[in-house]
Amino acid sequence: MERIASSEARAGEGVPGEVGGEPRAVPEDRGRPCCSGTGPRWRGPRRRSRRRSAASRANRSRTRPIEAYRAASSPPAFYQPAAADGSRPAVYYVNTLRPETRPLYNGGGALLPRPSPGTTCRFALAQELRELPDFRRYTGETAFVEGWALYAERMSDQDLHLYSGAPARFGMLGYQAWRAARLVVDTGMHALKWDRERALQYLREHTTLSPGEAANEIDRYAIHPGQALAYMVGELELFRMRDEVQRRMGEKFDLRAFHDAVLAHGAVPLSSLERLLREHAQSSRAKRPSAPGGAQRQRQRRRRARSGELPRLSGPRTRAKVRA
Repeated sequence: MERIASSEARAGEGVPGEVGGEPRAVPEDRGRPCCSGTGPRWRGPRRRSRRRSAASRANRSRTRPIEAYRAASSPPAFYQPAAADGSRPAVYYVNTLRPETRPLYNGGGALLPRPSPGTTCRFALAQELRELPDFRRYTGETAFVEGWALYAERMSDQDLHLYSGAPARFGMLGYQAWRAARLVVDTGMHALKWDRERALQYLREHTTLSPGEAANEIDRYAIHPGQALAYMVGELELFRMRDEVQRRMGEKFDLRAFHDAVLAHGAVPLSSLERLLREHAQSSRAKRPSAPGGAQRQRQRRRRARSGELPRLSGPRTRAKVRA
């Protein structure tokens, strides 16, 4: 919590509302999207085939507001997977009840864990693993499923730089504080016998959630012991495994290949994932570097030409015409 609080203080400059006890001015980019495509390209898993299956077509998710009859008791956002046969697309539901109580800077923190690169990406790839049994493709351990979502949230900031500015990063850090605070709340309610009011007070004091959102979360934790713990445990374990793989592989470490290895087996238990990632690191280190292919040689030549190492070819390109 101290690490997140210090980051929030740095990111909170210019964020509207009460931050650190002082009112802030409204930033110029308050109305802009919380996420932008100007950062590095998503280093996600490579598709196994160019041909789109019914499942992958359906996983082009839709965004819809949460229906009025369940909005009051729903979280800020949640994800509904696509149908297995491709008849229904995945849906990202956003809670639009009382929008005046929901800060705009929380948009990025709510968005990136669910659609790409979060849950939608992971679930779409799992559906395409047809060699696995259905329970591996459509269900999974909470620590893996939600751990990947929170991993994607943080990775989108520190590796992809997808958040558009200080307000969006402040919202993301506020959601990170929420993940950390509910570890305390979950343990307090189910191990230390906290009552609802004490748990609600702690969550309100240590997060940027609105009063209604905080109350919904406390009621959720009350009926689902341990779920909040699983979210953060999964995120922490994924970053720990990534650091271990990177240490083992050294300069050969590739982030996209790491994500391939994480998502290539469905939502497995974390102990199984750790074994699979160690095997991935060992096999990757044993591979000899292959000679560059034709396309790679052409890219290298273009880079050298742009840097001035090779002369540029001038004049129109001609192609031989083949007559039947």
